[in-house]
Amino acid sequence: MKSGSFSGLQKRICEIVPNATFMHCCSHNINLIICDAAKSSRKVQSFFEIVQDIFNFFSSSGPRWTDLAFGEEEGTVIRKVVLKKLCATRWEARHNALYSLRMRFVDILKALTKLQLTSTKKNERDMALALKKKLESPEFILILCVWENILKSMQFVSKKLQSVDLHLQQALDQLNTAISDIKLMRENYDTIVDKAKKMCDSWSIPFTFHQSRERYSKLFPGEIDGDRRLTITQDNFKVTVFYPVIDTILSQLKFRFTGLNTVCDYFRFLIPFSMISMTKELLIRSTYDFIEKYRDDISSDFTRQIVSLQDFFSFKG
Repeated sequence: MKSGSFSGLQKRICEIVPNATFMHCCSHNINLIICDAAKSSRKVQSFFEIVQDIFNFFSSSGPRWTDLAFGEEEGTVIRKVVLKKLCATRWEARHNALYSLRMRFVDILKALTKLQLTSTKKNERDMALALKKKLESPEFILILCVWENILKSMQFVSKKLQSVDLHLQQALDQLNTAISDIKLMRENYDTIVDKAKKMCDSWSIPFTFHQSRERYSKLFPGEIDGDRRLTITQDNFKVTVFYPVIDTILSQLKFRFTGLNTVCDYFRFLIPFSMISMTKELLIRSTYDFIEKYRDDISSDFTRQIVSLQDFFSFKG
């Protein structure tokens, strides 16, 4: 059943219990955030299409897959990381795909070069050459480093959120940690560039963005000229690609977890650790606010019970 706020389950429950607060599944929310960020620019969409094309090229042929999996020394590379399928609806699959691509970057280029030079099939040679050119693009490598960093950070948080003994406040703390990590990443763009340059050096790829001359159709009277400054260059990559991805993730992390923030604000004082750290005056004020919101569901001696609980936990501590 849909959870929509206009006609879904959320709306139907609120009609019965107006005080009910909707909170989306944390893991599913992260998946939606990553999917939104992956659509933040055409360059990013094209990047993931290339990653999928690379997987399809090798996985569609047993000999090609074997050549990549085992390399030159068959039987000794079984434990090597192999390429992973890219799934548009599961962000964790994106992380696995990008991690394996980064780890096997040089091996993939070697395999493509070998096919380009030795294959007897023209179509296979052409595809290998086309994919090799795309992988040898500094722009592609830089996007790979950006996204591998993002997904690695989000995967750590996602694993924590799936813990069976995690309570809501800890979940919120983990999300705030993710926001801090992404903000730190935003401020350290040069570090990601250095990482991309090292990958380029591993295959002697010049870290220079290829710029082709743009062709524009002739404008007719009354037509408006488009913004020709949107061409991606090495200088404006940070503004046109990097910032949109990072800012989309940051804004979505705050927007999509509004429900979790609200629930934690309402119930934080009931968590034993928070209860112990609060002054008695603040605890009593919190219980009054809670009673005011849930007046039809809370007994009149609720405040006394909570204060007694605080004394009990403090004594045990």
